[in-house]
Amino acid sequence: MRKFFKSSVALAGLGLLAAWSFDANAAIIACGNFQLGDAVACELGNDNNDPYPQDLSAFGATFGAVDKDDSPNVVDGNDPDTGLAESLFFWTAGEGEDPADAHFGNWFLDASVWDLYDRLVIVLKAGPAFSSFELEFGDLTGDWLSVQGLSHASLYGIQDGVVVPEPGTLALLGLGLLGIGLVRRRTR
Repeated sequence: MRKFFKSSVALAGLGLLAAWSFDANAAIIACGNFQLGDAVACELGNDNNDPYPQDLSAFGATFGAVDKDDSPNVVDGNDPDTGLAESLFFWTAGEGEDPADAHFGNWFLDASVWDLYDRLVIVLKAGPAFSSFELEFGDLTGDWLSVQGLSHASLYGIQDGVVVPEPGTLALLGLGLLGIGLVRRRTR
């Protein structure tokens, strides 16, 4: 019985370590009149207009303008304000939605944008309000929803240079297996 108990505790510890080592998954976050899928945080805008092409102050940092699209599916050319490629970010209107009055759809990032920025924020603007949504590092697509027809969506980025080390899944798995091996060795 004692051997079973020790093995059970070791396996439970291994499970907890493995669960702890995985990244937190981004989720659909509601913020004011908007929702964005695959966001990790949101803030309501403190003005009635998105500051693009000026910097955005949100989440305790200042983000630089990357791209603003006033209509869905803008993927060609360069942003007139930043000169960056339009293909880095774009949004679509949902199926059956009028592109001039879209209330839901998807957003997309080109994977290369994560080579340029450490943190990204998508701003959704409709009517007299906007909300800012911080993305999980590496996310490339998600859903959006707006109570009013979307006026535009903007992307902001920052290179903060802060690398937060995350525990390695394999290292934790190895430690858990080592623990199980030690428990089994002692019980023999």
